[in-house]
Amino acid sequence: ANQSPEQYQEALKTDQQYQGEQGLTPEVWLTLALQRLQETGTVLDDYNNGEDSACYNLNAYLPGSGFVPLFYWDRGYHKVYLDRNHSRNRFPYYGVRSAVRIKA
Repeated sequence: ANQSPEQYQEALKTDQQYQGEQGLTPEVWLTLALQRLQETGTVLDDYNNGEDSACYNLNAYLPGSGFVPLFYWDRGYHKVYLDRNHSRNRFPYYGVRSAVRIKA
């Protein structure tokens, strides 16, 4: 089920199935987007694909601002957008990608 960024953040901290996972930063999202484009020729989080997909970057959230950055590809304008959304807002197709840091 779709959740607000605050709810996603809480789940990453408390839910055992997400142990060790963390939200992305804008730098990581851009790296993943470029890697996917290079390897598959497809874009990440295609906002205008009929599902209005966007990805919250939880590891760039500054609680004092109340806003969480999010990225998406807009095929109508052929570019990536960095936007923001209030940490308590919920939208049907906005979500989170998470990653696990591997220690060398």
